[in-house]
Amino acid sequence: MKKMFSVSYVLTLNKIMLTFLQTLEAVIFPTVLLKSGLSLSDSLSIYGILTGMALPVVTFPSAINTSVSTMLLPTIAGANSGNDVSGIKKTTEYSIWFSMITGIFCVGVFLFYGDFIGTNIFRQPLAGEYIMILAWLCPFLYLSITLGSILHGLGLTNNAFIHNVIGVVIRLASLWFGVPVFGVEGYLIGLLISNLVVTLLHSFYIHKYVDFNFSAIDNIVKPTLWIAIGLIMGKLVSYIFSFADCKGLVFCIFSAGISGMIIVMVFGYFVWRESVNLKQYKNGV
Repeated sequence: MKKMFSVSYVLTLNKIMLTFLQTLEAVIFPTVLLKSGLSLSDSLSIYGILTGMALPVVTFPSAINTSVSTMLLPTIAGANSGNDVSGIKKTTEYSIWFSMITGIFCVGVFLFYGDFIGTNIFRQPLAGEYIMILAWLCPFLYLSITLGSILHGLGLTNNAFIHNVIGVVIRLASLWFGVPVFGVEGYLIGLLISNLVVTLLHSFYIHKYVDFNFSAIDNIVKPTLWIAIGLIMGKLVSYIFSFADCKGLVFCIFSAGISGMIIVMVFGYFVWRESVNLKQYKNGV
């Protein structure tokens, strides 16, 4: 019970502290927008567009990584208690690969469909601009969730807690000092830097305990190439539909849905093929 409590209280404190800091962030956001020169109505409008439209769209796919991380924690913890170094290494490498391909896929999709989502779905072009800016957040956001779960599984809950607090402090600093000078873009840049720092800190401490391999070719170059091919195919389909005489929201959604299916199918094919190759390689080793 003593050993279990030593882990659980840190996790509980982590959740409470992060919730408190995020609440503080929500409270001061409209205030700093006023300091940037906006009126009260404009400040509340921009805050609502960012937190009610853009951020939920970008963070929605993270539900997949959160589910994977939930299953990942007992797997890593079991392998760690059994001193299964090889199992921890293999699980860590697969988890990082999955988070990277998910993040890179979402970057491409949100850059491709950000304007469409903002203009046609939300009827708010500014939401589309924010979605396209926040798209670059995806790989670091999804990867930090996965790496945080691995840290917890390794028993490094204190490190994960400290890293998360550092990330939130960076966000608060960018909010308080960046927004009055650069506007909302100052907060968005701070949000990107925050997740990048948390991801790097998580990776550094995990690598001290697990000597995992990170291949830039497999984790970055190949997924980027796959999504580029998918987006080109999707753009080609959208271009073909542009010659049709049909107009209106329904037709726009239909053509966007067809091009989206093409993007998913192309990207999914490459991911499936690469996953088979990786399994064969790992089994061979």
